[in-house]
Amino acid sequence: MFSILTRGVAAFVASVSGGGGAQQQQDATGAEDAGRGGSAASNRRTSSVRSMNRQQGAQQQQNAQFQIEHQNLDPQELMQYLMENFVPNEPILASLAIREVEGLKQMLSDLVQDSMQCSSTCIIRCPRTRQIDAVSLACKASLFDTQIDRLCSYVFDDEQVATACEFLKYVFNRLDITYHFEENRIRNPIFIALVSVRREKWRQGLGAAVVESSIEAARNDRCDGALSLASNSVACRLITRRFPITIQSIRYDTFRGSHRNPPIVMPREETQRCLYVMLARF
Repeated sequence: MFSILTRGVAAFVASVSGGGGAQQQQDATGAEDAGRGGSAASNRRTSSVRSMNRQQGAQQQQNAQFQIEHQNLDPQELMQYLMENFVPNEPILASLAIREVEGLKQMLSDLVQDSMQCSSTCIIRCPRTRQIDAVSLACKASLFDTQIDRLCSYVFDDEQVATACEFLKYVFNRLDITYHFEENRIRNPIFIALVSVRREKWRQGLGAAVVESSIEAARNDRCDGALSLASNSVACRLITRRFPITIQSIRYDTFRGSHRNPPIVMPREETQRCLYVMLARF
């Protein structure tokens, strides 16, 4: 999927005349040694390229088995998937034990509508049932300011939904996104806002496939970078494959909002206690 490097080997060939004298033989020996040294260095470079190409080929082969769709997506179908699969399994929402979902529906519906404008948004369908098995929602950078303004304007009656919204405000208030884009020379980024995989399809490569497909679509649209979030260790392992730059890590226990004690508490088995904000440049 990704054109990381093109293969190329610089070959050095020394041609030696069989009827020459000692100097010719010495020159020939030196040429052969230089050839072997050059070939060794070239072989090392080629080996590295081949290794990366093998990884790339493996990812392409894996992606080929999935039915990835980018166009003509149904917002209502996406909303149904998110309410049934993302909301119950997302670590922060699960920690808050949100039961009143109307406020969440509003936030997710706004995000889905934003993502419909971005070609990097994609889904994977089950070829047999045609149900959605994985989602990557991406948004154009031109919507960042609008999204932040909208986030700050939300008012929810349900305390747990309001807490989730306040935490997002807390995160983005601590970020200077424009600075990090400029620092990394990113001019036209996207925001991969949400990645979700149906629970029974975990550990089958679907998450990596939709992330890779989102990035490839962004590259095709001449984007040069992407921003994403990772809320637990599983998400972090997935995202760091393509987002090597960590620009912020925010511990959950530093956020209290209107609560006396930190409202977001990860389960004991979860090793990650931070939300990571990560950046990719391509």
